[in-house]
Amino acid sequence: MTLLGLHTYIAFKIKPFLYQRKMFFTSFLMGSIIPDIDIILVALSSMFLTINESFGIFYKTITHSLITAGIVYLLFLIAYELKKSKAILNIAYGVISGIIIHILVDILIGYGKITLFWPLPIGGVNGWAYTSFPYNLGNIIVCSEFILFRLLASQLINAIINSPIITKSNNYIRYLTLWMKIELYFFLIIFFTIIFIPEYKLIIFIILYIPSYIMSVYSIYILRRCF
Repeated sequence: MTLLGLHTYIAFKIKPFLYQRKMFFTSFLMGSIIPDIDIILVALSSMFLTINESFGIFYKTITHSLITAGIVYLLFLIAYELKKSKAILNIAYGVISGIIIHILVDILIGYGKITLFWPLPIGGVNGWAYTSFPYNLGNIIVCSEFILFRLLASQLINAIINSPIITKSNNYIRYLTLWMKIELYFFLIIFFTIIFIPEYKLIIFIILYIPSYIMSVYSIYILRRCF
């Protein structure tokens, strides 16, 4: 599926080697998770289409396209020309770098075809398409999503603890701790869904994934001064 927590884990690990400017790393983190908003697009479109049609249209297409990334970067450049603020460039570099790293990681270890040049009619890329992984690999990845969300929460807690700036963000640790507990429950729910009612796996996954994704974005924004 998305492995969002893994993307943020990689982002924190390569942080020392990244461009060191104000707002860059926060923007990089945001860019590294923005492509996975496609699951929310799938959920919204499934109100009008079948779940399989929604996945076919939105999953790893629009938000994982290098062309989309180029358009986003162009919009940032237009904003910079209008405002003449270097902060906009720092945000632009961070967001686009995060998106590109996300796409590269998905190509290397992601599960499912990526339409790199959407909307052009060019075949998708899947680094695992030609390997013989077991049929239940998808189930393993679905379950691991919520363990990886716990990993993201723990990374954010560490960022607060190690931040040289003492702010009201320190009080946010209790919410992150609660989030980690909730993600454990989500893991158990999807695990038993896969075992006992696998036909509802995708629906339950989406229901659990959306609040997890929203919490990820909100937490990164709230803690942006700690990075």
